[in-house]
Amino acid sequence: MRRGRDQDNSVWQSPTLAKKNQKKVQAWKYRQIFNGFLTSISDNIHIMSRIFLLRHGETEGNAERIYRGRWDLPLNSTGKKQAARAGEALKSIKFSSIFVSPLRRARETAAAIIAATGDCELITEQNLIDIDYGAWTKRPAADVAASHPELTAMWARSPHDVGFPEGESLDDVRGRIETLFGDFSKTGVEGNVLFVSHRVPIKVALCHFLGLPNASFWSVAVDTASISVINLRRDRATLVFSNETCHLRSINGKLGVVDF
Repeated sequence: MRRGRDQDNSVWQSPTLAKKNQKKVQAWKYRQIFNGFLTSISDNIHIMSRIFLLRHGETEGNAERIYRGRWDLPLNSTGKKQAARAGEALKSIKFSSIFVSPLRRARETAAAIIAATGDCELITEQNLIDIDYGAWTKRPAADVAASHPELTAMWARSPHDVGFPEGESLDDVRGRIETLFGDFSKTGVEGNVLFVSHRVPIKVALCHFLGLPNASFWSVAVDTASISVINLRRDRATLVFSNETCHLRSINGKLGVVDF
């Protein structure tokens, strides 16, 4: 078969290459739609402030399903790509401040956002730190399930009842989150504010804003490098969207990533 231009003068592509190019175009379209949506919500005089919740990119602990918590891991190669894509998705947003967990994976993600959006005040916020898994830290999920089957089952069934051995509970995280956003609302800060954190604090924050108990923890998905947005008015909080990952499609080939 002659490979060049076919009868309609278009460039011939193998089915595999054509499929890859189609995915790239589709991913580009998703990013354009998402960026346009972010721009469209950036101006609203009735909103006191808009809260952006960004989970850090992937680490080897995420990829290998190891409990991380206070384990200070860097982003892996996929996580760095995810952070860069998140920066591209948010580059049209002018942030008044960026608050970040003190852990390295969150700080590296925040640095990628600043590289895309420009200079912005970066504030290390201890209340955004990940939950302390205690004795589960640095242990694979499969090993923990084998050695602590009852507690693992409780974590899956009723996470609000779990206190990790030598670690924290969701109530401890909730206390930090409510302190953080209670103090934040008193400051009168307006505009777009980004918070870069971890799965557990972001899940708990979403429950907090939606008036849900910690028992609803598993009803909220927070994938790596996902974006969630809350509009804060003086009388209420409104969820705009949560766990947005369309900016990652060209990396992962799918919308969902890893809620672990």
